[in-house]
Amino acid sequence: MSPSTEKSDSSAQPAPSLASTDDLQAPDPHDESPIGPGHFIDLPKEDMALLLEAESGLLAADHNVDPGLTATPGRGDPQTPTKHAESLKPLTQNTSTPFRASSQNQTSKHEEMKTIIHAELGPKVYAVNPRWVATLYCRQAPVKKIMKFLNHKSRYSLKRWKGLPESPRLEEDLYNPLHKIISDIVREFNPSGALGVTREVLDTHETHLRHDNVAHPGTKPDISIKATGASFESPHPRRMSPSQSALGVGWSNVAAVFEVKLDVMKGSETDHLKQIAGYCRQIFIHQPNRTFVRCLLITEEHVQLVHFDRSGVYISPFINIHKDPYTFVRLVVGLSSCDEDVLGLDTTVSWTVDPETGRKVSGLVKAPDASGALVDYEISMASPPFIRAAIRGRGTVCYRAVHPQTKAEVLIKDSWRSDTRTPESTYLKDGQEIDGVVRLLAFDDNCGETRVFRPEHAGSDFHNRIKSRIVMEHCTGPIDTFTSRFQLIAAFRDAIQAHYKLMLKGILHRDISIRNILLGDPNPERIGRRGILIDFDMAIWILRPPESIAKDPRSGSQRWQSRALLRNRKAFALEKAPGPPPADHLDDLESFFYIFCFLVGVFTGPEKEGYSRDPRVEEIFARMDVADPESAAGAKDNIVVHPFELSDWWGEPCQGLIEMYQLMVQTIEKTKGKIRNSAKTTVDEKLKQLEKLGREETGHHKTLIAAFDQTLEEIKSEDLKRNANATPLAWPEDLQGETSNRPPTSPSPAERTRNRHTPIATASSITPQEGRRNLKRPSNTIPEEVLNAKRKVRNVRWTDLSDQAGAENDEEE
Repeated sequence: MSPSTEKSDSSAQPAPSLASTDDLQAPDPHDESPIGPGHFIDLPKEDMALLLEAESGLLAADHNVDPGLTATPGRGDPQTPTKHAESLKPLTQNTSTPFRASSQNQTSKHEEMKTIIHAELGPKVYAVNPRWVATLYCRQAPVKKIMKFLNHKSRYSLKRWKGLPESPRLEEDLYNPLHKIISDIVREFNPSGALGVTREVLDTHETHLRHDNVAHPGTKPDISIKATGASFESPHPRRMSPSQSALGVGWSNVAAVFEVKLDVMKGSETDHLKQIAGYCRQIFIHQPNRTFVRCLLITEEHVQLVHFDRSGVYISPFINIHKDPYTFVRLVVGLSSCDEDVLGLDTTVSWTVDPETGRKVSGLVKAPDASGALVDYEISMASPPFIRAAIRGRGTVCYRAVHPQTKAEVLIKDSWRSDTRTPESTYLKDGQEIDGVVRLLAFDDNCGETRVFRPEHAGSDFHNRIKSRIVMEHCTGPIDTFTSRFQLIAAFRDAIQAHYKLMLKGILHRDISIRNILLGDPNPERIGRRGILIDFDMAIWILRPPESIAKDPRSGSQRWQSRALLRNRKAFALEKAPGPPPADHLDDLESFFYIFCFLVGVFTGPEKEGYSRDPRVEEIFARMDVADPESAAGAKDNIVVHPFELSDWWGEPCQGLIEMYQLMVQTIEKTKGKIRNSAKTTVDEKLKQLEKLGREETGHHKTLIAAFDQTLEEIKSEDLKRNANATPLAWPEDLQGETSNRPPTSPSPAERTRNRHTPIATASSITPQEGRRNLKRPSNTIPEEVLNAKRKVRNVRWTDLSDQAGAENDEEE
């Protein structure tokens, strides 16, 4: 008998739940107020013990860009950055995305879950009041319509959902009944309406949904709401598992996923939460305009709502679906809504989808232009959005786009800042007259807040985040897409100069990383614009009171952080200080050093399809991604303390530059270490001395800029002497023919050998300390005839801070 003809069973209907009795005045779910406070759920101590073992390097990941950091002569697309979250128990294999993608960096599900829970959930999870949950989605599912829906014996009878077993033996016993119930709800409340907008309930408990890392076999949510519409697209055919292909579903086209468990297992909340966090993370990665993701955990008796956004996570208590079917229906309706705004999607970003392939073919981002008018920028589909993978935090997404009228290329960046932090646009506006700072074209500092997705009193650990959207000028490309020695050295020189000029204006960047330095103007004569600094999310005013600066150790990428920053964390924690001293300009200069070492160390010379790479140097830098800051600092000692010989392609000028920079970094750490390790100085005095040092103009910037200038002149001189028959590096197609704008190409190793006149002392002749690794290049990377070539150390001087600090300490003692 069909539901439409079946006799009703109104006598067995439960009373409508709270907030269901006044449909016409039902508030918008984004504006709900709590009826009472929630509470916190403590994570088990054994879970937290495991979390402390998780490698923090997995927390930073860039998506939809080439994570291998490959320098190619012909590559020039900009990828603005902006900088992993499933169960502590070893279940099935899973991976999180490490700092650099490689098959040898695959991590187990056990490792990924530890990282996720550590990064996204924290030690406590906030549980909202169940009465507040009952107020959600009232407009989408009015009580009268729910009562009519329930008023059929085939759906709900005798105060229970029909077909749902009371005492299932296995989780599998619940899949079909729940699939039928949820499908029935979606058909009734969310029928396909607008053209191209559909919702379909799928049983995916045997379907591997591939992750962003295509080498990963994927995870299997039990029930998925497959969606079509302006923000969804079918998975790429070549990236689907066989089971995915059969259903045509993936993380890019699900509105929500539901996890099914036996009721006896609902006490393992943290395990379930970690599993769902992995699903939500994939949805954020594959749907770049997501503002929040909600999922349901369903048993034969209860339902629980799980919500993730850029401020973190909250959950609902378990709600009995038989005693309160109204709330259950509303949750299913809301999480499968055909209204993308209700689903948690930013509708100011939208795409046009090819109806045949289901793939996005064009897109628009609504943002202000230079005049302040809102315009629809056209998304460049050739460059996928840059997405920061972590759920909680800035959640940066960058789109390469084109102005609809002027056709000027721009970068549009969405990010979520803490509401106590100064907007990025403020620093960019102050730095607009500085060459080497990305040009700000337009901005909106308040596009939304995470507090509207929560009850009014969302717990003491809740920190509201505000979304901003900025429009910036187009840049040539990431720093690792350099096409010659000259271009790389010039880009670093100009970025360091921009950092110096910002410091003189009272602005400190604090997040110098490989993705925050871009190639600028390709014309080598445009001094100051050849390297561009971006991403001022973590910037601060230098004169800001130290106590007002967050001591968050996650500020910036640990791989590039200074040894002082890493060692200060442990040292000042042991001395029970309120926190370590904040980052200063010397820390940023050391970050520049590590990025420079990485690029000149990994890339050993041009090949037909790009640059040859040294995997051993990559491995050394990978060791810096460990969780323990002291171990990470020790890995950096290999770069700072011991000889670092470059491949012969880089030549004597670059070798001399790296050695000079190396000595400078050694001196900086020596100075800070002397203060930090002093047994005669109080903790407060140490903090004062380090903070004073960080606010002084020490002359290091000027010294570095002069050294980079000297190196560029020497490279020019070498290039003028190069063999006329030397084959130049390939040049980007859009610049072919513009020879006046090309920086000089570099001579081959053999050519440089012929141009040498006098052998000089090699840095590799210095004996490394016992037990330490010598970073000298293997002999097979250097032509046989130049194995005995020697290097010079440039005579560039700077102020020795160690002597200054010693004098100050003695005077104050």
